[in-house]
Amino acid sequence: SAGSELLELAVLDRRRPVEIGFWTRITRVQIDPIHVAAAVDAYTASTLHDVQLLDGYCSAVLLVDRLTGAGAVSVTFDSRRTLESSREHGATLRAAGLAKAGAEVVEVREAEIVIAGIRMPQSG
Repeated sequence: SAGSELLELAVLDRRRPVEIGFWTRITRVQIDPIHVAAAVDAYTASTLHDVQLLDGYCSAVLLVDRLTGAGAVSVTFDSRRTLESSREHGATLRAAGLAKAGAEVVEVREAEIVIAGIRMPQSG
């Protein structure tokens, strides 16, 4: 349908399961499609490590559409306080990571987690 996107799970790092009341920051990005693989590598090689050091860090997800270059990064924290205290450092990491990836920010949103514990189907 028009306006729908199919994003591939490129990176998933989960230190602890998401719980109701956690907060997440979602950054939508646009990457030149020919640089998507390099952008995923840059995120995995350096940006993710820095994000993992943020106070209250719980998980990070990177989704990409390799054909269009659309992407989304979601970083979840254990409280609104830790999400808010990560904003400045998060913005610095985002700028550095985006520069390495040749990506541009489309939108940044913050939201409280209100649904948790969705079970993924078992593979195999």
